[in-house]
Amino acid sequence: MSLNNRIFDLSLWGVVLGNALSIVLALVQGWDMGEIMWVYWGQSIIIGLANALRIFNLKEFSTENFQMNDQPVEATPQTKREVGVFFLIHYGMFHFVYAVFLWQELPLNTIAEQDLFLLMLCVMGFMVSHFFSLAHNFG
Repeated sequence: MSLNNRIFDLSLWGVVLGNALSIVLALVQGWDMGEIMWVYWGQSIIIGLANALRIFNLKEFSTENFQMNDQPVEATPQTKREVGVFFLIHYGMFHFVYAVFLWQELPLNTIAEQDLFLLMLCVMGFMVSHFFSLAHNFG
């Protein structure tokens, strides 16, 4: 994709605007690092879910140079599902531990309702932009 095409890519601008919204709200609301980290934890969850959907919906699934238990694997629908599930389990475990550490720093139940609503608004903005990007680029 050329630079000119990237500049006019709506999916790119959705992600940029989602990040800009989060930055503006963080500055206006005076959020501390804990609140900002929760926003980007949520964005990371959204990115993982979007990528899992990409894996499960691949039209061309290749296992070239890919091994499981030191054995080559065939490019079958079952292998694609297993790779997607493997990704979700490991990505989910990482984000669970990540959330435990964030909770130690700033439990969500201690955040003011207005700020919690705005944090969720940012995460929802990321969800819309990333899933629009997924549909726009891979639909």
